[in-house]
Amino acid sequence: MTENGASTAAAAIASALKEAAAQSTGHRRLYLRDHLSVSPAAVFDAMEADLTVEVTVGADTPARMAASQVGTALLIPYLVDPGRPGPNRGLRGYAGTLRTDFAAQAEAETPFVLLILDQHPFETVLTAAEDAARLPQLRWSSLVGRIAQGVQGPASSAIACVADDLGRLPEELREGDLLDEFAAFAAADWDTAEHAGRALAGLKLYLADTQPTPERLRQSREWRKWLETWSRPDRDLTAELVRYAGEMTPGIEKVLDARGVSGLNWQGFTLSDLPSRQDKSPAAIVSPAQLHGVRSFLPNGGSVAAWMGIGDGSIAVSFTGTARGLSASARVRWAGRTPEPVTIDQADLVIRINVPSEGTTGWNFGHLELRRGQHLDLAVFRGEGDWFPVERNLELDTLAEAFIAADPPSIAAVGPDGVVVGNAAMSTPLDEQDERVEATVSFGGKQQQIPLITDADPDVPPPVGQGDAPGDGEGPTEDENPEEGTGDRPGPDDEDDPWPVPHGPVATGTHALLEFASARAGSGLPIQPDLLEFRGGDSPGFSGGGINRPLEPQMLGHGLDGLALERDILNRPRALAFSVVREGRALRLVPDRVLESLSLDSLPASSVQAFFAAREAFFAALAGKGSVHALLCGTALQEARAYVSAYQELLLSVPVPGRYEPEYDRLLLCDLVADSHAGQRWLAPTNPVTVAWALELADKAEEWAMQGTQLPTRDLDALTPAFLLPLLHHEQHWWETDTRSPRLWRRYQPLSASLALGNGDPRTITRRLDKFLAVFPIYKDPRQRLAVAVHEPGDADSVADALRAFYGAERRPEASLVKPGMDITVYSTDGLVPEELARLVATDNDDDIDKFVRSRISLACRSTEERPSFAHLSFVFRSPAQREPRIAAIGERAPTTWIAGLAAGPGRYARIGANQMEFASGLFADPLRQPLGPLLTRTLELVGGQPRGMLADGATQVTTTVIAKGAMEPVYASSVWTTHADRLMGPEAFASDAESAPSIVDFDDRSGYWQAGLDSITVTERMEPYRVALGRAFADRASLEPSALGGLIRLGNAVSGQWNLDLLSLDDNRVRERVGVLAAVAALRDLDGAFGLPQGEDDLGGILVSLEELFRLLKGSGVPRPSARLCDDLLYMRVFAQEEGRIQLRCRLIEVKYAQQGRPDLAVARAEVEATQAWLRDLYNRQGPAMAFRARDLSEFIRIAAARNTSFGLPGPTSTRVEGLAAAVAEGKFDLDFGFTAGGQRLTGDVISLELDSPLLAHRQRLPGDGATAMGYIRLGAPALQRLAAGEELSRPQGWAAVAFPAPPSSPPQEGEGGTGGVAPEPSAPSSPPGQGHAEPPASSARTIGQTPPASAAEVAHDSAELEREVATKAAELDDAAAKYELNLAPFDTAAAQVGPSVIRYRTRLLGKQTIAGVRSKALDIGREIGVAEGVLVDQEPYFLTVDVPRSARVVVPLEAALGRLQQVQEPGALPFLLGVAPSGEVSVQDLARLPHLLVAGATGSGKSVLLRGLLCCLARARSPQQLKIMIIDPKQVDFMPFEDMPHLVDGRIITDPAEAIAVLADTLEAEVSERRAKLKAVGATSALEFYEMGHALEELPQMVILIDEFADLAGSLQRRDRQSFMGLIQRFGQLTRAFGIYLVLATQRPSVQVITGDIKANLTARVALKMQSAVDSTTILGRGGAESLRDRGDLLFDHGGATQRLQAFFTTLDDVRAATSTWT
Repeated sequence: MTENGASTAAAAIASALKEAAAQSTGHRRLYLRDHLSVSPAAVFDAMEADLTVEVTVGADTPARMAASQVGTALLIPYLVDPGRPGPNRGLRGYAGTLRTDFAAQAEAETPFVLLILDQHPFETVLTAAEDAARLPQLRWSSLVGRIAQGVQGPASSAIACVADDLGRLPEELREGDLLDEFAAFAAADWDTAEHAGRALAGLKLYLADTQPTPERLRQSREWRKWLETWSRPDRDLTAELVRYAGEMTPGIEKVLDARGVSGLNWQGFTLSDLPSRQDKSPAAIVSPAQLHGVRSFLPNGGSVAAWMGIGDGSIAVSFTGTARGLSASARVRWAGRTPEPVTIDQADLVIRINVPSEGTTGWNFGHLELRRGQHLDLAVFRGEGDWFPVERNLELDTLAEAFIAADPPSIAAVGPDGVVVGNAAMSTPLDEQDERVEATVSFGGKQQQIPLITDADPDVPPPVGQGDAPGDGEGPTEDENPEEGTGDRPGPDDEDDPWPVPHGPVATGTHALLEFASARAGSGLPIQPDLLEFRGGDSPGFSGGGINRPLEPQMLGHGLDGLALERDILNRPRALAFSVVREGRALRLVPDRVLESLSLDSLPASSVQAFFAAREAFFAALAGKGSVHALLCGTALQEARAYVSAYQELLLSVPVPGRYEPEYDRLLLCDLVADSHAGQRWLAPTNPVTVAWALELADKAEEWAMQGTQLPTRDLDALTPAFLLPLLHHEQHWWETDTRSPRLWRRYQPLSASLALGNGDPRTITRRLDKFLAVFPIYKDPRQRLAVAVHEPGDADSVADALRAFYGAERRPEASLVKPGMDITVYSTDGLVPEELARLVATDNDDDIDKFVRSRISLACRSTEERPSFAHLSFVFRSPAQREPRIAAIGERAPTTWIAGLAAGPGRYARIGANQMEFASGLFADPLRQPLGPLLTRTLELVGGQPRGMLADGATQVTTTVIAKGAMEPVYASSVWTTHADRLMGPEAFASDAESAPSIVDFDDRSGYWQAGLDSITVTERMEPYRVALGRAFADRASLEPSALGGLIRLGNAVSGQWNLDLLSLDDNRVRERVGVLAAVAALRDLDGAFGLPQGEDDLGGILVSLEELFRLLKGSGVPRPSARLCDDLLYMRVFAQEEGRIQLRCRLIEVKYAQQGRPDLAVARAEVEATQAWLRDLYNRQGPAMAFRARDLSEFIRIAAARNTSFGLPGPTSTRVEGLAAAVAEGKFDLDFGFTAGGQRLTGDVISLELDSPLLAHRQRLPGDGATAMGYIRLGAPALQRLAAGEELSRPQGWAAVAFPAPPSSPPQEGEGGTGGVAPEPSAPSSPPGQGHAEPPASSARTIGQTPPASAAEVAHDSAELEREVATKAAELDDAAAKYELNLAPFDTAAAQVGPSVIRYRTRLLGKQTIAGVRSKALDIGREIGVAEGVLVDQEPYFLTVDVPRSARVVVPLEAALGRLQQVQEPGALPFLLGVAPSGEVSVQDLARLPHLLVAGATGSGKSVLLRGLLCCLARARSPQQLKIMIIDPKQVDFMPFEDMPHLVDGRIITDPAEAIAVLADTLEAEVSERRAKLKAVGATSALEFYEMGHALEELPQMVILIDEFADLAGSLQRRDRQSFMGLIQRFGQLTRAFGIYLVLATQRPSVQVITGDIKANLTARVALKMQSAVDSTTILGRGGAESLRDRGDLLFDHGGATQRLQAFFTTLDDVRAATSTWT
């Protein structure tokens, strides 16, 4: 610890920050979160003592902060910590404010460096500031060196060694506590290096060592790690040490003696006590690995890549040590196969391994296991050429059969003898994490294939070619140093050809042509499809027109050569079905005995003869080429068309409806190849449906190639005939498509044996286990146990492989145990252990991986009839359901014959009944869609009749899973998470409503269109942890009610398959952002009615999708994402039917923001929305072949999104309409446009922001800022969050502008354009700003006083509508202006607006630290923005800030209409008068006797004289001449002439002479005061008001009002002595006369501080300011500005007692004056 209590680590970081700041040459922003486990608060504490300089920061609201002088710069730290007040500490929101104007007050030569210390900085800070953690001074090695710097003494060399070793530590070991320990170690006063070495055990990484050297320190760290591992309760320290050393030694005994209750006493032994590995070691793989019998190999750690010839069958791996017992323990496991024994050659010390798939080109991945701790991962490539590809990190996933690729991947071209000859360029984009890609790489003009899989956070070993990797022994070795090795990588390979030609095997000639065209796109080079030819023979491939590509291997497995079989079939045109006969190792193809025995006599003979004739002609035309692949290169096109036509005619001759006859099998299963030995069926490329597909592909490919089309690899891979007939019946069994086949062959596997878990991929299980540990990190501990249930796993091969993969990483010598153990319960029909799990747990299984897994798991088996016991995770491989073919309509759902049938795939649909759910998968076709539609429809109809059923028009059979509702409830109830791995079900199975118990449904979309359902679905009904997590996000403003949780979860389920389950693993800020998105969805539902009933026949309804998932779909399809930052929140699509079956998708793109204080960065939000719109608009409106693939993707995405929406409470289009919509979109019959209207104005997108300090539930305004198009800005406030927390719907504000989706204009509206952007407002709603919620203006007298009634009710409605429009328009303009000038204000709510005769008063609230002064400083700017030249008046009321905006049409308020209000003032001695009408409509009646004086000022035209006339009229009406005397002094002799006959006038006249006025005032003061004093004294009253309150009449002591107009001019016209006398009189009147019932009214046009002195203002506390010439004049009267912004003609501010009111004075006419003066005559 340092002197001020800060940790040494914090002090070092603080010192490093100061050094970095001192190097700044300009203003700079930095932010720092936790760094090396040191908190921002600790760093601030370390800096605080040096904050000795006071600086001013900020512009609008300057503040004083403390800084540290560092060089020429000033370092200003700001700690986000609301609980610790101080000048440099505070709220997170202020940090965001600081980052914009912190240097506004800086001197020119003094750089300000702002350092924001915050655990979770706002996004605005992250984007505007540098991450200080990335500064060179804050690197771990720099901090260690900073601590060790300057250390001297006998132990300095030892300390330097330690510092050097610490500087090289792996990142996961770097912590601030370690820096503190090292600082204490370095600062100690060591006598010798030996003493220092003995103390090394105090550093938690090392052992005590009397001879510390760099090498021994490294060994010390390794031994410390191993001893900590071996000392755990689940390990035997004695056994591990003896195993390592080979015997017990005195040093080991010393280590064992150091054991205690709390673990090892690290001071009890030294590194020298630990053993070296015994010389007579057991067998071990040579490190680095040495291979024999290969062309080349490249080792790296525990992996090796090897290259062997196509005809080579085995490899040999060198080992050392004794081979005793090796034959029994050594095994190799090739991917997808069971462990196999190996051959041990003791003489040559090699292990000989047979490599599968001899004679083929490609990769094999395997795992060689000698014993525990001795293993080698193998990647073996068979192929020809001069080099083979290797991913440089050489990390292998042997289960996935791929290299784990870095980001970006780096592929080495490795030549003979293991020499890296260069970099191979990769032409295949990598897809999402864990998605396997067969990448094509090129080098030296040649191509090879390499399987890759991405990894988000790989544990990357040193790249190959960069030094030796550590050995594979379990304990540390004395000569290995993983930090060594820094060799340079080879530079990039120079390519001479700027337009490289693709190489490597290819699926078909059309694929070769399209890849070639993609590579040549944009080059201007010619494409010549007619030159492409297929070559058969021993090296089949495609050449011509610049293309030279080999055909991909045609091996069908189990020794079957596809090309040989195809040649055999072409030689037998009269046979229609075949069987494979095996005689030893020899294979023969013979006609199928059963099918060939069936006669076709029931069909028209002419059609049968025509078919066989066409077949013979087609086969003869292909005989010279030997394959249908030649057809794709233009051979036998005419014969092929005749062949397909004859077949189709024959099929159509089958009577439908009717009974399915056995002979139809021979026709439907044309060119079936049955391999009973392998348990598989094949449809050969010569099948007429395949030939029809090939014809269409050939035509399309030529067209696309000539267009220069670029198609992603995923699109090319989708061109397959595999699913043209996904289900068929043969020999008493149903068979379904298996995608593992060469492109033109169609492979089938038994339906009963098909693996539900997507071809047995165990990664579905491991990913879900890893996600569970991420969400519940408490289980990341080997002492924990997970209860895992496995339901109906079949042979459990994927479960066993998943367990090996899950625990395999912990078997590495350097790994520590962090994963929990598992108690696995298997539920199966027979209650027996599945085959692969039985093999895994067998005691005689010596496989080291399996033995390790056995040590971590327990296994039990139960019958499915038993009730499930508790499980943390349950994996359901087969739902308790019936899976079988069932009849379905071919038009049941949208067709899945995508891209005109060239990319056909199975489609999923659901039928949800009252008692059961059906999920079906099959091919769905349009019989009218040429050219393949009629043919495919008829083959599907024939399947509908198999095996002996009835044929029906438009009916087929599809694979169907039937599940009884509630069948899974016992599993759900007993499990924390339940994962459905059967890939059959969809979200419809989990549909819920408000009455249902809430459950989270997490699901992944299909990774391929060949699978029926979703990748996996995980369900949990255990809601409490999620309620707590969400509750923290609500805690600032509301308490989450338990009843509200279900609604929030359903909102998440409805939009995204991946929003809810990981809530527990998100930090609070991320959870709040997620809540913001849920609030946005609720706003769409409740405020905009996005999921209500369609409006009109053309309106099909709305669908809400997650953009994040759409982007993931596009990435998976090979569509690159733009580099620009995109909006990834929500996309709402409103669907409209158009003519000719087209669909229009009118889209509303929504960016969601969350702000605890203030507003988000709206400029960033606008840019994100605009970039996303541009990308999607271009992507989905671009013409060309690629569009068909994007349309297919979008079609299926819309289907699943609609299913989600509807299943979880956001209803959209009906299922029938969804299918029609999907069909139209898939065919490309759609237009996508971004545009909608809100309140009649056309917008293209919205930003929805949840702003917790906003007091309004919801408010809509225009999005401020410059942009290409207009956008909306919806601000949801704290009330919205509170309603969500209570489980209530968001209430729609009155006047909330309706959202509509009219047809788009010819061009998008530009930002700032008036009107509706070419779209007429809806007839039902008045034109108003974009969506602002506003209420009906409150009724008030201000709207009616003095107004002449309109002539008709229509005029009344028109005036009301015009006024409402004006209120809403100005409110929207105020919102825009506030946003433009970054004023942090709540929305201007029209419901709270007050409409006065002259102004509209808007109320808002200040948000964050916004000040009134800051708003007032922008009053003129705001006025200009809203079209008010004089600016607006900014003031305040309790809890509110008010902004007064002049009305476009003022209302005249006649005095006569309100005179009745004078009667309401009944206090004794009152002198009531009407002052004006407030914006609220309230009439202001004042009592001059209790003011008791009045100062009035107003420029020419302001209405001052009219106001004074009204005052006199009111006084004259209220009191008789016997009760009130009025003295008028009017130097202008004009304004008060109508009052000359008023009987109240003193002496019956108006005084106009200034000199006389002084004399009269002096006489009046003396006479009246003297007389009145006597009267008051006589009755014992102290004032006139008290006199009247005692019951005395006004006639006994008449009141007097003295009105002096143009007071300042009058004073200015007098001589100095007279002026002084006059001013003295006025002051005495103000001080004395109010007690005697004499009241003073002073009026002036030009207020001057020389005349309106402080003494006068002190006695005339009631003041009226009308329109003034300047803010100075306003300040003279009111003590503040504002009157300069008033309107003329009676617009005034009335100030009394510090409170200010804005009023509109009454209009007083001559008739009003006459009526008043004649009242008492």
